[in-house]
Amino acid sequence: MNLPNLPNIPTIPNIPNIPNIPNIPNIPNIPILHIIGEKEGGFLKQKELVLNIVDTRNGQPLGPWRNQARTRFFSSPLGDFVWYVHRRGHRWRSHDTQIVIDFFKTYPKKNTW
Repeated sequence: MNLPNLPNIPTIPNIPNIPNIPNIPNIPNIPILHIIGEKEGGFLKQKELVLNIVDTRNGQPLGPWRNQARTRFFSSPLGDFVWYVHRRGHRWRSHDTQIVIDFFKTYPKKNTW
């Protein structure tokens, strides 16, 4: 599989270093894809952060994203949020690569950033 050239994208800072989740640090108004395993050590903290970002952006839950199982799609004029939670721990799975490719095809830089 050929991977597309991915843009230089901002990342949410390391979760343990965020002392107060309601004070979300300068996240740009762009679409966000967050992939995590539900057995990952920081899952609950990251879930809290994701839900806070969705709430801050007034995200509207629209069900699964592109009919992908285990995804949640939140639409927002400040940038859509796609949250994918797999059943494993902190690891990259080959299936995750296709979700990332689909995300960047759906939200190409030229149209959204």
